[in-house]
Amino acid sequence: MKRLAFALVLESVLIGLLGACAPAHVAVQTPYDASQYVSYRSEGANTIRGQAFLTKRGGGVVTCAGRPVFLSPDSPYFREIATIAVSGSKPDFPHGPGGPEDVVRHTTCDAQGNFGFGHLPDGNYILLASVRWTVDDRPQGGPMWLPGSVSGGTPRRVILSNGVFEANRASH
Repeated sequence: MKRLAFALVLESVLIGLLGACAPAHVAVQTPYDASQYVSYRSEGANTIRGQAFLTKRGGGVVTCAGRPVFLSPDSPYFREIATIAVSGSKPDFPHGPGGPEDVVRHTTCDAQGNFGFGHLPDGNYILLASVRWTVDDRPQGGPMWLPGSVSGGTPRRVILSNGVFEANRASH
């Protein structure tokens, strides 16, 4: 029941990352192999703290306030999910015991766009966050993702901003 609830939250939050309109569904093609992610199910001594924001043309700053941030293992499978999300579509992936939701962590940005993940095992990760606003009823901004790694209990600080946003869009 707890897994189903988390899967439903993950699905609804992905829709939130993508915006209010109903995005197209795209099936994830890369196979999910749960055995690749065993180490990500444990706790560790690492932390990732960060901030997600975009600077508008006029100089104003919009943060991810109140929006979810996801942290997943960095692998071809999760990179495909991030790429689908950044393209404006909704990734369809399998749910259930031993599925991707077992290794994806999530939190919510505060009013300043800050977020954090603690107790992480050593590993390579992908952060996925969204910054959105509207101008004349047209959505602006969107999701962005950033790879990174943690090890040895060293805290990591990351910024997801205009450079990451533009690089994600240029890659597809």
